[in-house]
Amino acid sequence: MSQQILKAVESPDSISSLLVGLADNVLLLPMSAVAEVVRQVQIQGAETKPEWMYGWLSWRDRQLPLISFEAITGGEKPAVPERPHALILNSLDGELPFYAVLLQQFPSPVSIAEDGELKALPSADKKSKKSEMLMQVVLGEKNAVIPNLEEIERLCLQGIKKSNK
Repeated sequence: MSQQILKAVESPDSISSLLVGLADNVLLLPMSAVAEVVRQVQIQGAETKPEWMYGWLSWRDRQLPLISFEAITGGEKPAVPERPHALILNSLDGELPFYAVLLQQFPSPVSIAEDGELKALPSADKKSKKSEMLMQVVLGEKNAVIPNLEEIERLCLQGIKKSNK
């Protein structure tokens, strides 16, 4: 299995980040949230699992839940590509050290300068804003979503615990 560890150098005036292409959205993640991008993943099924989970991914002698960001945020779960890639995310809480998101495209590194090239999009309706998304932004000419990683992690833990009962 081919793996690539993404490394970035942050300067004092910029934040190294990744633009992650999904089926219906683009995520903007700080590089510090990313443990690794894994090419050619093999998904191990699970007998009972939440709808937003594809199964398990074996990574560095660990079994990680492989999730669909689209489905965990209420959208459609995309089909698994012929050669799936996964983004391994560092957990913010020690209970679930890592989890993986299925990618539809290989991510692109981007450096965000402090000078304001990142602009928040106004929320049309605060009630329609999903708790899994912190905000929608424009970076250059690309729209992206900054995910609420704490909420996604909480949903992952909750779903895994329910499926293990």
